[in-house]
Amino acid sequence: MKSILINKHNWDACLNKFPVDIQDLYYSYNYYRIYERNGDGNAECFFFEENGDMAMYPFLKNSINKLVYNLDDEYFDIQGAYGYNGVISTTNDKNFIDNFYLSFSKYCNDNNIIAEFTRFHPILNNHIFSKDWMNVIFDRNTVSLNLVSKKEHIWTDSYSSKNRNMIRKALKNNIEIFTSDNRSDYKLFYSLYKETMLNVNANSYLYFNEEYFFNFISLMPENHELILAKYNNKIVGGMILLFHEEYAHYHLSARLTAYGNLAINNLFLDYAINLAKEKKCKVFHFGGGNSSNSNDSLLKFKLNFSKSKSDFYIGKKIHNESIYKHIVNIWEENNPEKKDFYQNIILKYRF
Repeated sequence: MKSILINKHNWDACLNKFPVDIQDLYYSYNYYRIYERNGDGNAECFFFEENGDMAMYPFLKNSINKLVYNLDDEYFDIQGAYGYNGVISTTNDKNFIDNFYLSFSKYCNDNNIIAEFTRFHPILNNHIFSKDWMNVIFDRNTVSLNLVSKKEHIWTDSYSSKNRNMIRKALKNNIEIFTSDNRSDYKLFYSLYKETMLNVNANSYLYFNEEYFFNFISLMPENHELILAKYNNKIVGGMILLFHEEYAHYHLSARLTAYGNLAINNLFLDYAINLAKEKKCKVFHFGGGNSSNSNDSLLKFKLNFSKSKSDFYIGKKIHNESIYKHIVNIWEENNPEKKDFYQNIILKYRF
C-alpha cells in the first residue's frame, strides 16, 4: 500500500497511468493551476496505490485562518476546482475504498483539514466510490451526447427538430463560426463573458477576471479551443471547448443580448460537437441547468442536442467536528442574515 501527495512533476504522469476512459482534463495539473492562479487555493493531489489498483484525488486547499477567524492553530478546508472532481479509481472494491479513505482521513487529520466539498463527475459516476465515506447528495441532471455515432445520425436522431431549425436559421443569417488562438480575441471574449454574467445575474464566483482566460492559452493550449461567432464582421458570441482523450466539455459561453434572436448558441455548439468528433472524443458533455428544476430553461436548451441525461452529485464531509462547529458558530453570530440561506452549504463560513 502506498499513499503520497503528488507534486507538479509527477501529477500528470500519475494521471496517465489510468485507463483513458477514466482520465479527464478536470484531473490534470494545468487545469488545477488555472484555479490556483485564480486565487482558489493551493493545488494538491492525493495518490493511493494498493495491489495494482490506483486512486487519485486532486483538490484545492485553503486556509481558514485567513478569513480572520481567531483559532488555536492553522486550519484548512478542501474542495475541487470549478467543474467536476472527486476520486478517480481503477476499482470500486470495498476493501480498496476503505483503505483509501483510512489513508486519506489520516492525511486530513495530520494536516488540520476540517471540511471537504466535492462535485462528482457525472460521466464517470465516481460518487459511487465515495458514497460510504461522504454525505453524497443528488444535485441535478446534466446532458451528454454520444459522439461515436455518425455525424448525420447525430443530426437526425439526437438533435431536436427545433434545434435543427435554429441551426439552419443561424446559417441563413450568415453567422460565421471560427476558432481563434489570438490573445486579442480572448480579451474580446472576456468582455462578452463579463456582460453575459451581468445580464443573467450570475453567481459572483463566475465573474472570472481577464487573466483567467489568458491562462487557457499558456497552460492548456492543446486541450481547449476558443470558438467565436461573427455577424456582420462583429464578434457577437462564443464559447470555450475543453477536451482530453475521450471527453469534451462545454465550458463557458457568452453572447451579446441584442443578437439573441440569431440562434448563435445553437450554431457554435453544433460546431463544437463536430470539432470534438474530429478530435476523436467519444462523449460531449454539456453540463446541466442553472438549478435542479427539471424545467430549467438552460437544461431544456441543452436537451435539444441530446436526450441522454447523467446524474450530478455533490459530496460533503466534516473531518474535525469541534473546530468546524466553532467556526460556523462564529460565522452565524457575525452573519445572522445569511444563516438560513446558506444552511446547506458546508463551507458557508467562506461567504
